Amino acid sequence: SLQRTYWSILMVQPQGGAPPAQTAGPAAISVRQVWRYAVQMITQLGATGTCDLKFNNRALVRDAQKHCHLQFDLENGGERSLSPSVWVEVFAADAHSLGRISGRRIRLYPGCSTRADLDLGTLAPATYHALVVADNGDENVFGAQYELDVN
Repeated sequence: SLQRTYWSILMVQPQGGAPPAQTAGPAAISVRQVWRYAVQMITQLGATGTCDLKFNNRALVRDAQKHCHLQFDLENGGERSLSPSVWVEVFAADAHSLGRISGRRIRLYPGCSTRADLDLGTLAPATYHALVVADNGDENVFGAQYELDVN
């Protein structure tokens, strides 16, 4: 399938012509903004290449509203572009599910990574188990299991 992504680049480039004249007054700097656009075309050839998604740098953090956030980096170590939908299911110590929290769909090109942040809400101090799933929408589904100690 052919995928296209549009993005812009901000470049710093020298101005043509003669250098500015030297004056005896204070130095001056001028900035001029130039926008240029590029088209990026991503092509995946049939079912070639490998798919590999790694879960790295897991952390459990609390925000100002006392919500717990499960944060981790997703790294595409394969040869194909991935577009997984990420979600987590949290389980209490007695193995009953506290619910499924959906994240956003992430686009990851080979060799790239991104930070996932899943808001688990307010959790009472205890030990929980989390099943994290990244479903690419095809036969490629990746997962990780974590033990979360909430203090």
